[in-house]
Amino acid sequence: MATNSEQSTDTYSTDPNQIVYDEKEQVDFEVELISVYFAEQKPKLIWEAKTEVYSVKSGGTPANVKARFVNKKRRNISTDLEDDVKLVAGQQVTVRWEEEVQEKGPDGKGKFIYFKLPKGKIKGKVLIVASCNGTNGKLSIEIHENKLTNEELIFTNPVKFLIGDVEKTKVEFTINNTFIYAQEISLRPKADVDLKSILEKLEKREDKNAFLYFKANITDTEDQIKYFNNSNEFLNEKDTHFEVKNCDCGEKYKDLIECTRYNKAFGPVYWGELPLKDYDKWDELTAGNTVSADEKSILIAMSENEGKMDAVQSYDSEILTAGAMQKTINATGYGELPIQIWEFKTEFPDKYKCYLESCKWEIVEEKTEHKNSAGVVTKTTYKYKAKYDGLEGKDLKNKIREGFEESKYNKKVVCPPMEPIISLMKDNDYKVKQIKDFIKRLNSALAKKPTGYSYPISSYITSNLGKATVLDNDVNRPGHVANCFGAALDSFFTKNSKVSKNPSEWGVNFSTYEGQILEIYGPLRGEGSYTMTNATKRYTDLKSKL
Repeated sequence: MATNSEQSTDTYSTDPNQIVYDEKEQVDFEVELISVYFAEQKPKLIWEAKTEVYSVKSGGTPANVKARFVNKKRRNISTDLEDDVKLVAGQQVTVRWEEEVQEKGPDGKGKFIYFKLPKGKIKGKVLIVASCNGTNGKLSIEIHENKLTNEELIFTNPVKFLIGDVEKTKVEFTINNTFIYAQEISLRPKADVDLKSILEKLEKREDKNAFLYFKANITDTEDQIKYFNNSNEFLNEKDTHFEVKNCDCGEKYKDLIECTRYNKAFGPVYWGELPLKDYDKWDELTAGNTVSADEKSILIAMSENEGKMDAVQSYDSEILTAGAMQKTINATGYGELPIQIWEFKTEFPDKYKCYLESCKWEIVEEKTEHKNSAGVVTKTTYKYKAKYDGLEGKDLKNKIREGFEESKYNKKVVCPPMEPIISLMKDNDYKVKQIKDFIKRLNSALAKKPTGYSYPISSYITSNLGKATVLDNDVNRPGHVANCFGAALDSFFTKNSKVSKNPSEWGVNFSTYEGQILEIYGPLRGEGSYTMTNATKRYTDLKSKL
């Protein structure tokens, strides 16, 4: 149902998307449509003064009392005493602060503000908001698609949408001197067959998006009708269109997730369909110097020991494992995958919102300040934790593996939490992110110094086979690399006591010595205290490719 709500000047936020208006003075016998936009509704927040009398438990100072009241939604915390006063048990301290709360109207209900949205998703809910001066008449608003440079339209104009469960092609408001008019809609037609047609057309577009604007019409009034800029079209100028994408949360992969087992544990796996060698944009990456020809060869050879670029699973000790490097969300919710996704979010915030945030996933940044004895911050560290629908750690693992049991082994089982991750892994920008991280990992592995030696591993290894073998070790057992390579050098120099320990002096014998070191190091990665699985076979496989 269309709603009318008051909107007044607010100085609380400087968010550029927050729509704040001074109501224009109403001109007699005139109806003027000022703007129409897509929006979301958020609480109107204010700072409210608060006071509480705190009873001291066991000494301390007012500064300690204030620390008890620290909260992200509080500011300007103070007491009625100086910070360094010595308190005693039972003493009363008056604490004052300002707290962020939702403003309420005369009726006691919370007030809201409309925030203009530049983008949305198919099937998502959004508000159509209009600001219109006038005391009478009817305002009708249609949504249209501008195909811009595309060959065909995705939608049929005017665009069909839902108000509740009813399909509409226009929103109607009764103009009654309210100024702000709002209606929530769902961006989808009612019939599933029509929705399917839209999604199929979107998939064919390179950026998988469409651009919408409004057409408005004022009727049923004898007053003068005016439109902003003398046009009844809104959001139809360059760079103002509302972009829509299909953030389907990976629902199309729900029938492709299989129940597998690891020892006695059962869990979901999507084996993927894209080996790194089959990535279709290698030429673009090498032409743009993102990846060298040698790096490409190393990554392709080594990645075949890992997973496909779009592989996702949750059947071992970790909560979730994904991608060509098999990065994980570990048992506590941290790990390399949350870090990689956070970095992706920083570079592509809209894609993060579409693939994950709108599909119940989130990566939370945890900031820790380390202080010296004087209270001065000397270092700040960050950790990144993955959550799904508010769940984390063991609860998250259980949620992902819900319904995966022995009776379902080798059968397809629906796993909603995993579907958005599969979609993310298939995104081209995320694939590029995986490749860049692979290269970063290669360089950091080669920069490590073997235990007991002064030169980095890169001084002893220059062949693609050698680099791939070190990378293979670092991806699977990063904490073993320095010790294991150092042990391989120890073994080599024990057998070749006359060879200089400075590899820059090996001259024409360099490749021979490197080969001998690799023949020791390759299998050693899985021997004794070095626990890399199938180390010898993996090394043999790499030799066959490089």
